[in-house]
Amino acid sequence: MLITCSPPYDKVADRPRWLGLAEYTQLLLAAGVPAERIDATLAALDHVLDPATPDAALVDPAVAAQLLAGHQLAYLVAYEQVLLLVALVCLVGSLLAWFGLPYELKAIYLAEESGP
Repeated sequence: MLITCSPPYDKVADRPRWLGLAEYTQLLLAAGVPAERIDATLAALDHVLDPATPDAALVDPAVAAQLLAGHQLAYLVAYEQVLLLVALVCLVGSLLAWFGLPYELKAIYLAEESGP
């Protein structure tokens, strides 16, 4: 699911912002990271998260820990939003079943009772 970001977030990078990445960008901006450095921060996060990276020591371990903590927080926020969406779909489905099904069953019962 793509999220279009409002300014100044859409000027930060040319790549699309996914749900968690948009949240992470907002967290970085709220933490005081200048908009010009967000791309470098996301590249450093990609470097830390990539298992194929031969040397993760290019990023300071303290900075890497902070990047990972922010990434985990943004992941949890995105996961929470997905769970809320699933709960909403389940609620709508259950309401349809609760209120719609009795009328359908009543119509079937009346049709069977009236005979051919």
